[in-house]
Amino acid sequence: MFTIRKTTYIITILLVLVQVHFAYGLTIRFERQVTVDKPFIHLSDIAEFTGNDVPNIDDYQSAKLGPTPPNGGQVFLDFDTIRNRMRALGLSLSNIEFAGASRILIKGVPGTDLSGTHQFPVSPGETLDNITPHQTNHAQRIVQKIIRNYLMKQAPHIEVNEKEIEVHLEEQAVAVLVTSSQADWQIQHWFEPNRGISHLVLDLVTQSPRDASNRVECDIRMPPLVLTVSRQFPTGQTLQVPDLTWMFSNQSGALKQPQQVIGMQTKRNLIPGKAIREDDLQKKPYVRPRDIVSVYARQGGVTVKRTMRALKGGGLGDTIPLVSLSGKEKFVATITGYHEVEVIDSSN
Repeated sequence: MFTIRKTTYIITILLVLVQVHFAYGLTIRFERQVTVDKPFIHLSDIAEFTGNDVPNIDDYQSAKLGPTPPNGGQVFLDFDTIRNRMRALGLSLSNIEFAGASRILIKGVPGTDLSGTHQFPVSPGETLDNITPHQTNHAQRIVQKIIRNYLMKQAPHIEVNEKEIEVHLEEQAVAVLVTSSQADWQIQHWFEPNRGISHLVLDLVTQSPRDASNRVECDIRMPPLVLTVSRQFPTGQTLQVPDLTWMFSNQSGALKQPQQVIGMQTKRNLIPGKAIREDDLQKKPYVRPRDIVSVYARQGGVTVKRTMRALKGGGLGDTIPLVSLSGKEKFVATITGYHEVEVIDSSN
């Protein structure tokens, strides 16, 4: 009986191993470091492929991951970036086993400038010498739209108006942008938003001529990140952390620190997409005019409490005038809590 059970156990393990083996039709093993001498990095440049009877292995091997660093430069590609690029190309990952390095260092060949090869053709009669202001503005709008679309995917909680993205392009980049059509743009080098002027590298792959490519570089300045509301708020509402979100905006007077907004009350109707300004808010009124409040007077270890009427309203920490219920005494006190104040001065 023991022998039969042991044999059955071994057979079960073998079956599991066979199932695991056939679960993955293709194994892609990433190298830790590679050198590429072509304008584009293909998946086959950075990985070894193994597998039997994989009908579409050429589609995986020829997948373009991005431009090769020029002039012997280098760039890192991590596993998540590669996987997302494969999905974007419509490649299935369900029957693939990934192995090897999770981060690959890719070096270009020294002495070559791949950004200057395979230039996108300029329209007949159009040269770099006759780029018009209209074409420059059109090219800038293209880049602004690319950046906005990228941000909508990567950070959907951040609102950005593409017109507020400041773009500086060289004439050669303008020529590429204004003559391109049916193109697949990819952002290859990103920047930290809200960090002043940053350098951005875009990669263009066109459908016609097939696989024509070019690199466009530009300097951009993003507007600062400021606060806005996540939904509409009427007057008199108190704002808390879940009520706030970020947006890029050059609106003057916009608040940038959450502590400037949290716990404050709206003075007017606030809507999403409009930056919150200081004059949109007021301190939450802990005391309103003519409220009956508890008044505390402290001296040494003795505390005296009285009930009085507030002549003005205010928020926490504000100083307001008070009058006794008889109307004969007046005091000045600091608001310390809801309907609570502490006397700091008195006059008869």
